[in-house]
Amino acid sequence: MNEMICVIGGGISGLAFSHYCTKNYYPVTVFDAGRRDACIATYHADPELNVEAGAHTLYNSYQHIIGIIEDYQLQNQVIPKGKLRFAKYDGQMKSLTKGLHWLEIAAHLPRLFNSQKAGKTVSEYYSEILGRRNYQDLFSHAFQAVLCQPADNYPAELLFRKRQRNKTYTRSFTLRTGIEGLLDTIAGNALINMHPDARVKAISREGTLFRIDDEKHTTHAPFICLACPPCSAAELSGGFDPALAAMLSDIETVHVDSILVRTGKEKTVTRKNIIGIRQPFFSALYNEGIEHSYWLFHFEGLKYAVEEKLHIISRVTGVPKPGLTLVLQRTAKMPSVKIGQLQLLKEIDHYIKDKPVFISSNYMQGLALEDCCERAKKESQRFIEMAGSRK
Repeated sequence: MNEMICVIGGGISGLAFSHYCTKNYYPVTVFDAGRRDACIATYHADPELNVEAGAHTLYNSYQHIIGIIEDYQLQNQVIPKGKLRFAKYDGQMKSLTKGLHWLEIAAHLPRLFNSQKAGKTVSEYYSEILGRRNYQDLFSHAFQAVLCQPADNYPAELLFRKRQRNKTYTRSFTLRTGIEGLLDTIAGNALINMHPDARVKAISREGTLFRIDDEKHTTHAPFICLACPPCSAAELSGGFDPALAAMLSDIETVHVDSILVRTGKEKTVTRKNIIGIRQPFFSALYNEGIEHSYWLFHFEGLKYAVEEKLHIISRVTGVPKPGLTLVLQRTAKMPSVKIGQLQLLKEIDHYIKDKPVFISSNYMQGLALEDCCERAKKESQRFIEMAGSRK
């Protein structure tokens, strides 16, 4: 079976790349091993509530995602989201501002106007503009909650990137079908050939073609796009480009365990979202439905048994353990980019720039959904130029 281009990964990075290719009438074949391993998963809690088990909010600064929404005429699916409210938990529930060192903030905040993010870690940059004690006591944990992994050595320039806002959309929003519904819509594109539950076992070269072997089929294509975690991309690229595999293998991967529980209308300690301060969990998000409430906790992956996590959730929320119903648990793989690896990412880009290999991912440009789509568009443009030159 011969195809034009095969995409390994059916998450936001792979499907956004595929979408941009089809806008130029190139058919795409996507191998999707299972989107529940990715960073987007929507649980339809009740007719009026979708709970996002991964990325949970879209913003009017997400120009590429808004463009995709408009390409599929999904504007009527947009639902405004209210402002997220947070508390912190360090063994006790407290307001976010309790314990802040205000004099330290006053002394450091003026540095915001001349301090640069480039070349600095999150720890270095935000300690510089907020003060070291404030960073250690609160903001390091807040950024950890955003990234679902330790934030200290993450490149500051990849976090909270400045983007132009589209003010025809509310500042933050989601979709009636949930964010995963957007992926389902893209996957339904007539020019996208989805191979669901198809885990690619190996990729090799046969002449000018790539040979892609999954558990059932063999497919050939002159172009390949890796839209999977760096560990998977490294393993697969080892079959056709050991040098690329070696570079990709230097990008670390972390696991994040997400667990969703349902409760009745019992009183909880708070109905705010929670940032864990030196706790086993990064964050907890509260969602209230018609009949039930839902708590979504994000834990450091592969570290705690389910019963341990339920015990922690009960202790934090104040809901007795018998009142917690386990609804969903999943483990996602996420890249863990360190400040020293920015040069490596540039080297990877330089290495593949003239090769029929494309990387659409959440580690080349940033973890945000918009970063994924922006990267996908750049790589799709490179593919379109390369494919056009071969006609």
